[in-house]
Amino acid sequence: MRKPLLIALCVASLCVAYSFIQAREIPSRSIPAPADVSPELKKAIEADIVMPWDNKPVTSDEWKQLVGKFAAANEDIISGLLRTLEIKCESSSIGGVPVFILEPPVIPENNMDKALIYFHGGGYVFNHGKAGLGEGIYMAAIGKFKVIAVDYQMAPPFPRRA
Repeated sequence: MRKPLLIALCVASLCVAYSFIQAREIPSRSIPAPADVSPELKKAIEADIVMPWDNKPVTSDEWKQLVGKFAAANEDIISGLLRTLEIKCESSSIGGVPVFILEPPVIPENNMDKALIYFHGGGYVFNHGKAGLGEGIYMAAIGKFKVIAVDYQMAPPFPRRA
């Protein structure tokens, strides 16, 4: 009785595993912008997306230039978020590591003894300094927590982060 059940389970497992191994082709298609959005949003939706990985810098100086360009583009966005969501942003350091301490205007009593530690994304290259605070600002504003955003060392100046 157990042997047929064991065989059936093995066959089923192999079938499931095989289904994940097979390559699957999904045809590409265009999805139009919704008809009920403003002309400005429609233009933004239909615009070509230019991402940093489309650019392939080779030298350290080219990397620094690209990283600086994207950081500068984020400055107004981050300043606007801080102002609009009324988040206080203070530069500090913990154990010699630079951090930004983000605080909402009101922290509930049950969150007073808590803090979130936030490590921004950016592939260890992008979003240094205040450029990496976007999600951390939202965490502070929506969650009503103090957020400690770590401004860790990144490549190219620090290829082996500390």
